[in-house]
Amino acid sequence: MITRHAIRANASTQTPNRPLPCLPGKSPPSRHRYSIRNDENGQRLTDSLQFVFMELAGFDKRLQDCKSFEDKFLYFFKNLPKFAMKPDTQNDSYFDELLAAAEYSNMTKAEQEAYNRRLKIQRDNYAADKYAREKAEKEFAEKLAQGHAEGLAEGEAAKARAIAKKLLAMGLTLAQVAEGTGLSVEEVEALK
Repeated sequence: MITRHAIRANASTQTPNRPLPCLPGKSPPSRHRYSIRNDENGQRLTDSLQFVFMELAGFDKRLQDCKSFEDKFLYFFKNLPKFAMKPDTQNDSYFDELLAAAEYSNMTKAEQEAYNRRLKIQRDNYAADKYAREKAEKEFAEKLAQGHAEGLAEGEAAKARAIAKKLLAMGLTLAQVAEGTGLSVEEVEALK
């Protein structure tokens, strides 16, 4: 069991920025994973909580050697002060956002305010454009449906007139033709 006295003594003997121990001939690890364990039996208390410390000093990979997200993350932060532009990290949008945040944090207050104003204008313009586009699409769909309905109605009326002409040619009365086609007697009479 570790007491407060032992923790204080242990903490006071450690020097700051001392590299963590590693195997002979190996570079110090850049990642350290810790979990919560029971002091008495060493059993892990939970699998859902883990602490990961990433140490930039122990990371020495080149960009072309970085395959995992963690490697790209460490490379990005270790070399961030050296970047004139974002390195090619296989088009990870996460790193674009990180670089934008770093650029923003390096701006003066006045530059940040100007940036925020431009960003607000850009977002307002996008929202207005999106609203106008959606409204135009809705109106177009409504007019298309209306035109379709009108076209159907005109087509049905033309078909009814064509049938009415045939029925008149067969010698049916105006009333019979009107009843059979759904046209009014006046519309049938106009077809003679």
